Amino acid sequence: MEKQQLREYSDQLTTYLNDMDASPQEREALQALINELQTHVNGVDAPSNTMSEQVDELASLFETNHPTLAGVLNNVMVTLTSMGV
Repeated sequence: MEKQQLREYSDQLTTYLNDMDASPQEREALQALINELQTHVNGVDAPSNTMSEQVDELASLFETNHPTLAGVLNNVMVTLTSMGV
């Protein structure tokens, strides 16, 4: 169930990445997270222990200019927490 949620969040984040106005560094950070989520969802690797921290930092970064994106990131963090990450 959590993997399905992460897949949906990954899709949402990809949509935001394609549509948003962001700096190259912000885009790179968000793309790195999307890649890590997709790797986990596809069963290639377990999420890293620092993934929750990475998501939290991104949520803080985007909360002012992209509040909807920050909300999705917070949902990702909750899902990761429920998975024990």
